Amino acid sequence: MSLFSTPFDPARDTALVTGAGNGIGRAIAQALVGEGVRTVFADVNAERVT
Repeated sequence: MSLFSTPFDPARDTALVTGAGNGIGRAIAQALVGEGVRTVFADVNAERVT
């Protein structure tokens, strides 16, 4: 079973994840990327998301 049933169409949707530098935010952002969703990582510390 996929992480998502069908909420995203990776061909047309993009996810924005705030707090993606570490912890739960990073795990969510990485899971979205793993499912093929275009994902924007955002965090107050730019070094953590590079």
